[in-house]
Amino acid sequence: MIALPDDLPLLRLETGRVVRFREEWLASSLLHAARDAGLDLWWPAVEVARSVTTYLRLCHEEPTIGLTALQHAVQTTLETLGFAEIGARFVPDPPIERIALPALAQAAGPGCFILFFHLLTQRLQPWQMIDRQQIEVVGLRPAVKLLLSRVAWSTTCSGLEREIVGHIRGIIARQHPAGSLRATVS
Repeated sequence: MIALPDDLPLLRLETGRVVRFREEWLASSLLHAARDAGLDLWWPAVEVARSVTTYLRLCHEEPTIGLTALQHAVQTTLETLGFAEIGARFVPDPPIERIALPALAQAAGPGCFILFFHLLTQRLQPWQMIDRQQIEVVGLRPAVKLLLSRVAWSTTCSGLEREIVGHIRGIIARQHPAGSLRATVS
């Protein structure tokens, strides 16, 4: 038996890629549908997302769920709850891609900056970002410490941190000049 993250099925995109299902992503998609229906601050979005997540955890037996099947399930749930106008507008947002910098730093090894930047560039390639509008790049400071073999933060760490952020910004600006991809680095 294979244990899935949080006992949730993986989300199968129309391109065939499989990504992790995230409750906060579903809540964000619900908020967008509510906004399209004229409800700017629709507080039930988080609760509906939690309910759908619980259903998937407890009742969905397949290891994956397609985006279309998820959309249909959410629309049916919204209609049942009396929010048909939101259900009619519900279209899942493209999933958020999460890039863990410490994993890339470990793969590169201490002091292997060129390999680290190469691995990071590969993860940010357009073919990796298909069906994406947002990415989260996490673990910046731990990655810097791993690359520099440091326990305490130093000015050298700050310099490498700026270089990594600049590299990420440069790639995104070149590949997505219209601002179609948002990145959060932490």
